[in-house]
Amino acid sequence: MPLKEPNNASASLFPRASGFYAYANCVVSFRLSQAAGPEPSSTDSVFGTSVHAILTGGASPIDFDSSVREMAATLERSYTQSFHAWEKSLPENARLGELYSERRLYFKRAHFTLASGQPDRFLAASTHHVYRHKIDSLTAAIHKPGSTLPPAFFTKSDLVLATKWVKEITSDSIAPPPDSYPRKGPWCRYCSGKILCPLWQAELTQLSSFALTQLDSLSDQALANLAPRLDLAAKIISRLSERLYDRVAHCPASFPGWSIIQGSFRRKISSPAQAYKHLVKNGPLDHDTFLAATRVSISALRSVLSSTLSLSPQAADALLESSLSPDGTLTKTQSPPTLSYDPLTLQTFQPSPPLQELSQT
Repeated sequence: MPLKEPNNASASLFPRASGFYAYANCVVSFRLSQAAGPEPSSTDSVFGTSVHAILTGGASPIDFDSSVREMAATLERSYTQSFHAWEKSLPENARLGELYSERRLYFKRAHFTLASGQPDRFLAASTHHVYRHKIDSLTAAIHKPGSTLPPAFFTKSDLVLATKWVKEITSDSIAPPPDSYPRKGPWCRYCSGKILCPLWQAELTQLSSFALTQLDSLSDQALANLAPRLDLAAKIISRLSERLYDRVAHCPASFPGWSIIQGSFRRKISSPAQAYKHLVKNGPLDHDTFLAATRVSISALRSVLSSTLSLSPQAADALLESSLSPDGTLTKTQSPPTLSYDPLTLQTFQPSPPLQELSQT
């Protein structure tokens, strides 16, 4: 993959490395994803985007909450340790190139772009005086919480086989054979094209036939079969709601009975100091009463401490904890537990029974 980067706007036109699990198992996944367009944002995607913004230096850690900062710091330490271990394995005369962060790389054949990938970190080394685009070996590592996979090392012959495999997958994904048909499996979880997939549409059609009174009596087995489809149903509802709003706004005559209602106004104190002046110094409230009605932003305090005392966000957090926690001034609340589903953790994948079985409870 050459390091020279074309316009990133064209990246969505080609298969991406992150989608190869789906492409290799469902030949129409890429075309369906292209037709479906980007998925609506979710809590997980916003969290991941925030972590990457810190890692690339595109945003300051103090702009995010502690969970985002902690994840970014953990990954940064993991990257550093991994690179140090890799550097020790290199020949003594090896010269390191520039460390790329979130750099999109492109896979080309005969001047045609077939695929792209965007590793979190990319570093090249060479024993030659001039760096070459030709890669003789590759070490790849997956860094994520809970992962115990060791780095994978690819020799020159491994890369030849991988190149052939990538070319076959991308060629079929860009131009699927005429008789191609979707194939369901755990790879569907990260495929945005499933909202247009006929297999998923059939299941959702069957899902819509359930009466609300039936849902409370579903057996555990039936509910387990149904659960993975709930996320898809929510995404479809979100996508349709966004499109409905857009079309009603632009073509109200086509949607009789529908209209756009303006949102309500929310008031906000733009200057606590001015509010204090008007309501305490020149007004009816005393100091303690005013403070009791005032909320203090932890993020704002952290930012002030960081800039005033030249502290890192982590050090500012530690100072807040040590100063405010002992007497209960700083308290913590935990969000309610949430459900998590990962089909890749199953020992063996078995296709779910048809939704018709859900009625047999």
